[in-house]
Amino acid sequence: MAKLRKLGYVWYARIRLATNSGQTERCINLKTKRRQEAVKRLAEVNVYEDIIKEGEDISFSWMNPEGATQIVDMTLRESFDVYLKFRSEDVNSPLRLSSYQIFELSFNRILKYISGETKVSVLNQSDIEALKTALVKAKYSRATVNISLRNLRSWFGEAKATGQIKTELNIKQIPKKEARPIYIRNSDFEKILNVVDPYLRRVFIFYHGCGARLREPFDADLDGNFLVIPASRSKNGKERELFLTEDQIVTYLEMKEKTHVEHSSGAPNRKTYHYRHYSKAFQQACTKIGLQGRKFHSLRHTA
Repeated sequence: MAKLRKLGYVWYARIRLATNSGQTERCINLKTKRRQEAVKRLAEVNVYEDIIKEGEDISFSWMNPEGATQIVDMTLRESFDVYLKFRSEDVNSPLRLSSYQIFELSFNRILKYISGETKVSVLNQSDIEALKTALVKAKYSRATVNISLRNLRSWFGEAKATGQIKTELNIKQIPKKEARPIYIRNSDFEKILNVVDPYLRRVFIFYHGCGARLREPFDADLDGNFLVIPASRSKNGKERELFLTEDQIVTYLEMKEKTHVEHSSGAPNRKTYHYRHYSKAFQQACTKIGLQGRKFHSLRHTA
């Protein structure tokens, strides 16, 4: 009979398995911090204990969107969906919306080259190598390929832990070239400022001076002279503070009034800019002065 086991804050059901080399165990995540709920879910696990020991794959009611326990050999598409649901509802570290969207994009990209109807249990190393080759041939950047492989590896860890797949897969990222910061010379920056309107001039000077990423000012709060970017909106998941001069604060407040973040479906006469407008305007200015190989993010590198 399966037993309860607590790992960190979460309860698991532990099943002992006999193998040729002795005894091992399989831990099934009950996905709850509450012992009372864990006891109920343990009872459900015990109903299926014998067939679990025989090697059958079980998707319990708390593991899938249907809310019903199933004996399944999931397809890759189904497994990706279950994984995203699991990660978004993880009581210990739920995915942020931005991270969820990155996973979703990665999985959709992978499903272009591995059929979503492929059974998870039959995936093998040759499928992984073929995926790498296809992504590279499709001319995705190395960074994009590696993000896809990293997210696939994360999925594989959970799929292996939940018994969806027994094959070991070696999901290595491809070698990447060292990305060097791309700076903007002062003389080129002056040329850029000379071909934009006064408002964009102030915006570019703001980013050039404080080193913020494109969207960060619109997710941040002003605390005295510090722009505080919350951990939930920071790229590395940690709160950041940027010091602003008095002139930068004036520009920041102006930008907050004149900028929106989300697209609006019913405001054709909106008098504010979408925040990505600044990146597009910067690229247009670079084109006007004949400056190549520079992106809006170069302002951050130069700060």
